[in-house]
Amino acid sequence: MSVQDFFWLPPDTPFGNLTKKIFSIGQRLAHANVRLHECYTCWQNAMTSTLKSNVGQNETDARLFYHSDNLVQYNYAGEEAVTAIRRCADELVTLIWYLTQHIETGQFPQKLKVDMISSFFRESQSLFNNKHNSFLDELNQLSNAHKHSFAQSDTTIIGIEEPCVYLLSHPHNDIKKDCEFDVVPVRKLVNEFNEFQADCFKRLRELGESMQNTNCSKNT
Repeated sequence: MSVQDFFWLPPDTPFGNLTKKIFSIGQRLAHANVRLHECYTCWQNAMTSTLKSNVGQNETDARLFYHSDNLVQYNYAGEEAVTAIRRCADELVTLIWYLTQHIETGQFPQKLKVDMISSFFRESQSLFNNKHNSFLDELNQLSNAHKHSFAQSDTTIIGIEEPCVYLLSHPHNDIKKDCEFDVVPVRKLVNEFNEFQADCFKRLRELGESMQNTNCSKNT
């Protein structure tokens, strides 16, 4: 994100200066990019040597074991990137709902009924025509598994063709329930988030301009 990506939002609300929220999102995304770069670098370090020639399974396993530090850091970097991206998504949908409520009612809500992507789904039809629901659902499941799944820390796999992030979970950590497993290429996660963020920023810019126009009309 660069300077031209930022825009005005109300500076005086019950939840503080909302323009600062946009700056905070930008800073968090910069941190996510550092983790993503680390994820790619560790993946390359582990895979380049491992797959550079046709070798047997034992030799492949040995080479991956030699790069075990890169494999561990690759998983942690991907997990931290998912966490940062999820937090940004939570704040973007909260901002959109919060400003929309003010425009519709003339007041800022004192309670956030939408404060994360999981509580945003019921609002998505009117605000985004459900455009990003598939991405948001996948991001929600990934980040929840990283936070809560007891089985998640057992993942020691690596994407053979590109860096990936993983979900390994029993719903509610109930071993009697079927294990859920998913592999999401980092490239796919980033591309879908970028599309989501662009639509969010477009909507937030429109909401901010609408509020400024309303304020100007009241003062003339």
